[in-house]
Amino acid sequence: MTTRIQHRQPLDQGDFQHVLTSTGAPGPNSRAVRPVPGTVGRLQADPRENPHVSQPKRPAVVFAGLIIQNDEGAVLFMRRANTGFADDMWSLPGGRVDHGELLVEAAAREAEEEIGLHVRVQDLHTAHVLNKISDDGTPVVGWYFHTKIWSGTPENREPHLCSELVWIQPHAMDPHTESTDRNAVAAWRSGHVAGWT
Repeated sequence: MTTRIQHRQPLDQGDFQHVLTSTGAPGPNSRAVRPVPGTVGRLQADPRENPHVSQPKRPAVVFAGLIIQNDEGAVLFMRRANTGFADDMWSLPGGRVDHGELLVEAAAREAEEEIGLHVRVQDLHTAHVLNKISDDGTPVVGWYFHTKIWSGTPENREPHLCSELVWIQPHAMDPHTESTDRNAVAAWRSGHVAGWT
């Protein structure tokens, strides 16, 4: 069943309309809605009428991670340094997604910026996706990509944030590997694409 929205033209800022039932008459579950400033034709619930409408407190952290393998099947890891998070632990290359950037584009960009490898977006394949809540309550989304196709020579292009690079066989990861990345590699190896914690 489709719900229609009745409105008068033009919609003024603060002009409240009502969601109607499919018959066109106000129903028992009708609620006031109002135009979202700067949008045309999209409506949102009025939080003053529904205190349960979620109000975002902080943006989610969205990042892309890279599982880059060499011809021997080893995965490239970086030892974190001076970042304020998991310093002195092994982690995968990757980072936050920039405004206007697709996750796969972020992964390719991070490969170039952090480790000097050129990776084409068409050679990156989803390996694992995670969604979790950080210790401070921030939603976190991580999208890991896998590739064996890359060009260049791995080099530490961010020595102020990374102390060394090393190839590690995925079945023999160092226990001192950052837990999110360690779990992503383990999930990828076992074929579990998604993980929600």
